[in-house]
Amino acid sequence: MGTLIIGIGNTLRGDDGAGQEAALLLADALAGDTVEVIACHQLTLEMSEPLARATTAVFIDAEYGGAAGEIRLRSLVPTGADLFTHDLIPETLLSAALALYGHAPEAWLYTICGEDFGYKDALTASVDAAVHQVVARLVAACSRAIDSPIG
Repeated sequence: MGTLIIGIGNTLRGDDGAGQEAALLLADALAGDTVEVIACHQLTLEMSEPLARATTAVFIDAEYGGAAGEIRLRSLVPTGADLFTHDLIPETLLSAALALYGHAPEAWLYTICGEDFGYKDALTASVDAAVHQVVARLVAACSRAIDSPIG
């Protein structure tokens, strides 16, 4: 597998569902053999196996703070965090992939700053727009990678 995209979030908590919404849009846009997309409520240790098979991983999540709809991107590295927890973060999952399967891919985290995390099943307009921007960026990046294979 080439790229693994994991969209995280609670779709019943407003803007918290941004990661899952992005993943669902990406699953439709990037259907194929080189990209796997997972939409999930939260990270689980079982995800370390497909993560270890990937050459690149992209996590998408919402966060508190910042201007609503602001998109942040940062690289991730495995951490020595406790694997026996109910609150996994991407860095911990990378550590699990490395510890269990001997490989952790290059990884990135897109976070979208949310506005409303209340009990509702819709994104605010600013976060919805940001989700579509992230999707467009990732579709373009994956298309470039397919059109110009490294090697």
